[in-house]
Amino acid sequence: MALGLNKTLTFLSLAGNWMYNFHGHQGAQALTEALRKNTTLTELDLQSTYMDNEVLTLIEPLRANTTLVRLDLRYMNTSTDELEIQRVFLSNPQLVGRVLRSVR
Repeated sequence: MALGLNKTLTFLSLAGNWMYNFHGHQGAQALTEALRKNTTLTELDLQSTYMDNEVLTLIEPLRANTTLVRLDLRYMNTSTDELEIQRVFLSNPQLVGRVLRSVR
């Protein structure tokens, strides 16, 4: 909840964190809620983050977000199709060309 109200944080790295099956998926849910409210975050690093299908909860907040300009999705561990995730994330005009993703 603190991230959603924070007015100074511009960069957040959650690289290498497990957000799946963490107290009933609260990690991904908390990030989703924070992204809906935060208006200062410009860079989000989710590199090597394990979310499984919880990554889908981030789609709408990231699509609507107007401040985020860099999103690192490299080597995310998820059973959701990576190309589908990237396609949806790239539907945010702010993120076009600024999403870092793994090449397989």
